[in-house]
Amino acid sequence: MGRHRGTHTVTIGQRKGLNIASRRPYYVLEINTDEGEVIVGREEDQFACGLIATHCSWISDDTPGEGIIHAKAHIRYHHRGVDSEITHLPGAQVHVRFMTPQKAVAPGQGVVFFQGDRLLGGGWIERGLHNV
Repeated sequence: MGRHRGTHTVTIGQRKGLNIASRRPYYVLEINTDEGEVIVGREEDQFACGLIATHCSWISDDTPGEGIIHAKAHIRYHHRGVDSEITHLPGAQVHVRFMTPQKAVAPGQGVVFFQGDRLLGGGWIERGLHNV
């Protein structure tokens, strides 16, 4: 579709400054730094049904084991949180399934898990999942 000034100049969910002429705006969906690619799409393409988080730490006794934890996942600062099902994966990873798809899930950002006012823990978003 075009050229960019480097993968370091864009962020997931970015709309402005992409310099793509179109009647409908494009948004950054994915950044592939190894290949120097910026993948763009329409607004409806931004929504993820879940995510994989790594390097998870738990400060509560209710850490994911064999079962599913129901909690609110907050995927960015000022995010209201979304009802989610959290399942433990091997290592310090979790699979998070959102009850409502979320826009612009950005790898490298933090995710934290709450039950009411109680913080359970969190980790780092490795990738958004579009088909959970």
